[in-house]
Amino acid sequence: MEEYDRMIWYNNDIQFMFHNNILEYDMNAASLSLAERFKLLPKETIERLKRLDKKNRVIQTGLIRRDDKEFSVEVDKKLIYVRNEFIQENGILPNDLISLHSDAVIFASKKKIKDKIDGIQFKESNRSTGYMNYKKLEMFYNNDYITYKGASQQLLQQHTMGINKYLIKIFKYIEDYDPRVLKYMSRFQKQYLQDQFPEFMYTKFGSIGDFKYGNLDLFGFVAKVVIKEMGGW
Repeated sequence: MEEYDRMIWYNNDIQFMFHNNILEYDMNAASLSLAERFKLLPKETIERLKRLDKKNRVIQTGLIRRDDKEFSVEVDKKLIYVRNEFIQENGILPNDLISLHSDAVIFASKKKIKDKIDGIQFKESNRSTGYMNYKKLEMFYNNDYITYKGASQQLLQQHTMGINKYLIKIFKYIEDYDPRVLKYMSRFQKQYLQDQFPEFMYTKFGSIGDFKYGNLDLFGFVAKVVIKEMGGW
């Protein structure tokens, strides 16, 4: 499982997925849990950290990792080890594993999930039915809402009523097997090119791209996804 031995990993064979049960499981208090399980810190230090509220615990653990590079390296090694154990013990197949983000595993499954691995507790943090990966900007759709990974808060705030709203409608059409999605995309893109939307709609949606025209690449990607998905209806 060497390919999974990176902190952040994407399945390049999965650019999109719909009508599925997509789960995200996170390791609970990863650094502290691993330090306690594998005795990477003195017991008194672990007990002191456990008494802190979440915010201060994260800060203090981060400071220890910053100042003790050997500890930090060992935590990362154990994190990857336990994460890989989670994948193996839950029988997550390569074509169901979507991405890995530090202590998080994102995958498609309808099986009962074993959430305690080698003494480390995992918890379900997100569940969705639709997924798209646009240049490592991941979109997870569920019940008229999209959760994003790889997008800044500023970007999401700018597009809450803009492109985000457009993408939600695309996901909803697909999840409903609604062929009207083609007409909707065509009308939207025509209006976009004719500058019929408010100015905030034309701000780039992603880390690269020019004002207005940078988003045309995103629209092209979404159109290809829709056409491919509809080919299986």
